[in-house]
Amino acid sequence: MTATARDGAGIARTEDGRVVFVEGALPGETVITEILDVQKRWSRGQVLEVLEASPIRVAVPCAHRLEGCGGCDLLHVDPGHQLAMKTEIVVEQLRRAGIDAPEAKLRPLLDDHGRTTVRAAVMDGRAGYRMGGSHDVVIPQTCQAVDPLAEQLLVDGRFGEAAEVTIRVGNRTGERLVLVEGDPSGVSVPDDVRVVSADELTGGRRAWIHEEAAGRRWRISARSFFQNRPAGVDALVEVVAEMVDDLGANGPMVDAYAGIGIFAGTIGQGRDVHAVERGKDSLADARINLDENRVKIVRSAVESWKAVRASVVVADPAREGLGQRGVEVLSACHPELFVLVSCDPGSFARDAGLLADAGLRLDRLTVVDLIPRNVPYGNRRSVHTWVEVPFGTASAVANYRRVMDIEEVRAYLAKEHGLATVSTTQADGRVLSSVANCGVMNHPITGAPCVALVSVGGAARLGHVRRGSQITIAIRRDWAWRSVTGPAEIIGADDLPDGLDAEALRLLLREVFQAASGTHDDFDEFDRVMADEGRVAVFVAPERILGNY
Repeated sequence: MTATARDGAGIARTEDGRVVFVEGALPGETVITEILDVQKRWSRGQVLEVLEASPIRVAVPCAHRLEGCGGCDLLHVDPGHQLAMKTEIVVEQLRRAGIDAPEAKLRPLLDDHGRTTVRAAVMDGRAGYRMGGSHDVVIPQTCQAVDPLAEQLLVDGRFGEAAEVTIRVGNRTGERLVLVEGDPSGVSVPDDVRVVSADELTGGRRAWIHEEAAGRRWRISARSFFQNRPAGVDALVEVVAEMVDDLGANGPMVDAYAGIGIFAGTIGQGRDVHAVERGKDSLADARINLDENRVKIVRSAVESWKAVRASVVVADPAREGLGQRGVEVLSACHPELFVLVSCDPGSFARDAGLLADAGLRLDRLTVVDLIPRNVPYGNRRSVHTWVEVPFGTASAVANYRRVMDIEEVRAYLAKEHGLATVSTTQADGRVLSSVANCGVMNHPITGAPCVALVSVGGAARLGHVRRGSQITIAIRRDWAWRSVTGPAEIIGADDLPDGLDAEALRLLLREVFQAASGTHDDFDEFDRVMADEGRVAVFVAPERILGNY
């Protein structure tokens, strides 16, 4: 085995170059494989015997998995290596899509007690998991993948003539609910469990539980989407909040694919928010969970929604991702910061490419381990975004910044007659800001485009620059702004680089003055004032260019 495919299968090649995907195999292993499917360019099989094992392979601890249960298909991987393995899959998919990925952070879960939503088949009144690649059912006697409150119902519950059952519990509230496909009259569960059928919900009955996550209480209806465990919500909200706070994106927010309102109700605190969701049940919960005086809840598919201006967009789509239309709509919000939460490495990489084409740059990446140690396939429809492939045990959270270029800065300065705020950092860490006229021009030595200004020789900002401070130049036009940050170089009578003399400095100061929208009726007088005041030219290299709309 040479690598891992995006669905977690091992990758090998035959002598004629055909790709073989081997379920249950790990990179570096030598295995005997049973081929199950042969296509023109590839084949798929499963491990029959491991001849040379990877050091991260462990014995599968679950008897039901060994019996053929289709869930928990990473149990053969050492738990300490699973998150790194999932991260490698994400980064490889980005590489294949031509995206330069930043170093990924890994975020395990804390205080996790297992899945709180379980969807299972029913056979002879008992709940069970489908076998891999089969409609046959494994009836579990125990299941360490799920929350103990759910496990009791999974193992001991009796579900009569129902065809399927969804078990939903609140780990931190103790509330429990079962939703059956079929007749609910034969269901036997403890008295605290609310029982409802799919037909009753279709007929207008409402049923829900409550859960506590990310520091607050949420209502979750029987058919609403909610992450598979509260510890996962804690982690996702923490990671997204850190990205938003660190990158300083203030102002309005759009919560796309908002569900019951997790991000609008946490990251959106203190902001005006548009929460866009098309699911009827999730919308009903969002109206309970969110403050509608601050959050505008919109019933719409994101792809057909009319975009509004926003500083921050947080998008948490289903497994298929944003797609071309989703990217078009959300980029029309002109966000300063775009946070994408994704559960599938293939759609994530595709969307990363589409966002890059829309002028956004991948800035930070965190992989969150949403289902440590296992992937319970039996629940695949009720929490479909997380369980159908091994990557479903993790979520990639990435933030994108709108890519600005120096020509936009040039245009903004021209509109504002060169007027900008110039900021430097003092020795004690405080920021000193003042107003100056600036312009974009090429550096006199390197020829690289820079933002330049003329400064009095004794200005405090020059001392800061000489101590190593970078300069930030910010230009505002109505509610839109651009900023340039980078190292600065001083060129003056006492700071002449090789290749420039006093005459070249005289002409350079004129050039900077004019680039900053300056005009003068008598440039001889201008030269005299420049010399008398010891004026210098300051060139700021545009290492980072930011803005909003």
